[in-house]
Amino acid sequence: MAELFRTIVPSRFASYTKQTLRFMTPKHLCVIELMTLEENNPAVDRFITGIRMRNSTDQVTPIEPGAETTSSNVWNVKDVTRRAIVVWKSEPLYTDAARAHRVVGTVVVQAVFGENGYVTDITVVRGLKDGLNESAIEAARNIRFFPAEKDGQRVSQRMLLEYNFDLY
Repeated sequence: MAELFRTIVPSRFASYTKQTLRFMTPKHLCVIELMTLEENNPAVDRFITGIRMRNSTDQVTPIEPGAETTSSNVWNVKDVTRRAIVVWKSEPLYTDAARAHRVVGTVVVQAVFGENGYVTDITVVRGLKDGLNESAIEAARNIRFFPAEKDGQRVSQRMLLEYNFDLY
């Protein structure tokens, strides 16, 4: 059973419409919150109506990273109709060795945000020592995103990512 709540959230700069979708399974409580400046946003409505819980009888074929090859065309940001949309990005772990050696700075990686929903081909453009490159690569590998589109079709997109490491 799903419930949808709509509330207006005032802020100092504008009022937002917040839609909260709440549903339960026997083992989980799921809450999705979407906020927009518009009171009625067709994209939010399409997103909410597109959510469907999987039945235990549904056939599922898991896709492992690399199991599905990305297209031979990897597009740059300026060449796509809609850029890849990152919905979740974890912070990399600060390694004990880097902390002991007081290593600070930024790791820059280049990655392909695949049309299949996986981040692949991760290479370090500018790195740091003591395991921070590997930590940034692992964080990049775990990004969740909606693939880029070109003319309505999902495509792979090349992007640069920066991970900052600071000691406080």
